[in-house]
Amino acid sequence: MENIQLVLSKNLKLHRASLGLNQTELANAVGVNIQSYNRWENGLAWPSPESIEALANYFKIPSSELFYDPENTMSLKRAADLLAQHFSSES
Repeated sequence: MENIQLVLSKNLKLHRASLGLNQTELANAVGVNIQSYNRWENGLAWPSPESIEALANYFKIPSSELFYDPENTMSLKRAADLLAQHFSSES
């Protein structure tokens, strides 16, 4: 099974680095604590749907782009399906 959490982790690092921010600066910018952000970027926890949206808005990208891996064959639809599955199992 694809590990979409690792894709998210990689993309968070790439987008953050492209803006020249450290983890604390980005966490503050999107209104989360540094511990939460650190866990997301290290693939240890999932951001909430609201945090995913806040990150995408901050990066000025569609939220689906946070889960896209051009080196993987996973389509955006598959990524969306996996996310929906994950968040529906949490409730």
